[in-house]
Amino acid sequence: MTPVIDLVLVTEVVLDRLRTLDGVTVYDSGVDTPLPISTDAEGVPDPLGRVGKYVVLYPGGTLGAGSDEEADAADAHIDRLWTGSLVCSSGWRRDTQALVDDVHDLLHRWVPTIPEHPELRCGRMKPPPGYNPGEVRRNDQVEPPRFWLPLQWRLPITT
Repeated sequence: MTPVIDLVLVTEVVLDRLRTLDGVTVYDSGVDTPLPISTDAEGVPDPLGRVGKYVVLYPGGTLGAGSDEEADAADAHIDRLWTGSLVCSSGWRRDTQALVDDVHDLLHRWVPTIPEHPELRCGRMKPPPGYNPGEVRRNDQVEPPRFWLPLQWRLPITT
């Protein structure tokens, strides 16, 4: 019997990987606790209350057989395609840019394993073809302002 690909488990593996980022708060599908406050090198909170670095993962749906991802370069069948969007944010533009680089370095071409299902084979995690997140955005609707950038990722999984 072909194993079922549990995308919830895949999402948990991605969240666990993101949680290895030093000094970054990771949220699943939304911010459900107070945002971290930025601190200086001595640990003193920012006097204006600017937020520290954080990432929000929004796991997406999946594409399956019959999609444009039906076969990889080796013509191996792709059973499911996990997708997810990330929002990288902080109270500082430079911190946001550094966070985007850190997330990219952590996830790009990463080949995860699913401990509960060693029979599943994951491909390399990559952004969608042609994806460009554009420039860091500034949100002036919150006080103090916040900087953010969305990223998208895809992960092929075979059985």
